[in-house]
Amino acid sequence: MGREKSISRRLWEDARDFFKKYDNNKTRQIYTFAYRKFIDYCRQYHNSKSKEECAEHIEDYIAHLKEKDVTASTLHTYLASICSYHGVSMRSYD
Repeated sequence: MGREKSISRRLWEDARDFFKKYDNNKTRQIYTFAYRKFIDYCRQYHNSKSKEECAEHIEDYIAHLKEKDVTASTLHTYLASICSYHGVSMRSYD
């Protein structure tokens, strides 16, 4: 009998499986990495335990990244992965 996977691990594996649809290895790797950062944020700051709970904090994460002074390009990349996985338009966010 094995150990149960952590919540973060389950969230990440679900996202990783979703991002497998991207044929381009670099895109897939970047999106998976970026979404993992979002999971880490959601778990640390909001104790989110599901994809739906994480979705509630997309705007909070954007504000967090802006506070960290990430470049516009990095913000766009992170947001693209999040929006892709959650099925929302990037235009929904400022």
